Amino acid sequence: MWRWILLVTIGFAVGGMPSQGGVTPPRSIVPAPEIASHLEDEIARWEPTMQQLTQANANFGFLVFSRLAEGREDENLALSPTSLSMALTLLYRGARSQTQQQMTSALGYAGLSLEELDRSYGDLFATLAEVSPDVELNIANSVWAGISETLDSSFVETSRTIYRARVDRVNFSQPQDALQQINRWVAAETNDRIEEILSPSDLDRETVIVLANALYFLGYWTYPFSEEETRLHPFTLPDGTQKQHPMMVQQMPTRYCETALFKAVELPYGESERMSLYAFVPKPGKTLADFYQHLTLENWNIWMNSFDWYSSGALVKLPKFRLDDERELNEVLKSVGLGGIFETPDFSGIVPQSFAVSLVKQKTYIDVNEKGTEATAATAIVGTRSSPPEIEFDRPFFFAIRDNDTGAILFLGSVADPTL
Repeated sequence: MWRWILLVTIGFAVGGMPSQGGVTPPRSIVPAPEIASHLEDEIARWEPTMQQLTQANANFGFLVFSRLAEGREDENLALSPTSLSMALTLLYRGARSQTQQQMTSALGYAGLSLEELDRSYGDLFATLAEVSPDVELNIANSVWAGISETLDSSFVETSRTIYRARVDRVNFSQPQDALQQINRWVAAETNDRIEEILSPSDLDRETVIVLANALYFLGYWTYPFSEEETRLHPFTLPDGTQKQHPMMVQQMPTRYCETALFKAVELPYGESERMSLYAFVPKPGKTLADFYQHLTLENWNIWMNSFDWYSSGALVKLPKFRLDDERELNEVLKSVGLGGIFETPDFSGIVPQSFAVSLVKQKTYIDVNEKGTEATAATAIVGTRSSPPEIEFDRPFFFAIRDNDTGAILFLGSVADPTL
């Protein structure tokens, strides 16, 4: 009889939460020339293994998101590629034989030794811990093993030291108690914004182990929107009907990109402007489905190098929105080459007896308002324009939250209806 493992990932991002006293934290805007770096040089500053890791995780995230979006162009979607990749990598560290080969190919880790992978993730954890003081970013991993399981000592050591995971034991023969322990950890790591990730039906006596990742982000825009300027504005839904919805408006210095397919803007966060939200709205006559056909790693890298700096400012109109998304990812992961982990895999690098993955679930919450969002970025100066562009997100749009120092993508999402 096969025994089961569960992978759960939690992504929580919120901007604009008031500080103590309801006042936005003080900030000093650093002139763009002093903080800017050319985007094409960003990833090159890291060792080749770090480049491969961040590019592989981005590629995997785009692939999973695109599969999720198939036939769902009229739905709001959210995914944390970083959270998903970290949970799967923790599982990958215990994979052996053909299972390891399959996961190597699917995750894009070919050419990376386990030592290089561990070192790259260690470097990624270290640099993400160095975000500016006005950004709160917490990434946590955990391993919850059954009390009778014999965990591989090397897996435990790697989980704790490299992936900074809490390794604990729970009694899966009492599923309700185990459930409460895991969900309490989730709540603590997300400041109680996500109170639970697992439900009673997710655990039973056959459960061997649960691997979990939680990613929490809280931040403030570099250039906050004024609440006084927010007005109701029609938002056109995928079916062509319109709804009135609060639209934030601001003319700000920013980086802007326009192609035949879309208009896009970068909205930086915090004093350092290290992280950013990139928002893409398809041009009239184009849809999110058209955009998704071009959402590849190759195109993403081209787009990131195509944003021009507008010191005179761009007029940005962005709806307030809140996404609360929970999805089981089993079928999507099977479609991107990870079907073997659900069948007869070899995870003997975790426990000696056989088990298969029964569930991969991700819950994501994203809140964007006038004061902030879950993003910061390094601003690049490419050029200026005397006539400021205007970009209005009054129809379905795509967004990504990216760490511009490493290229790591924390969140991907699409807003089809901001009123939901």
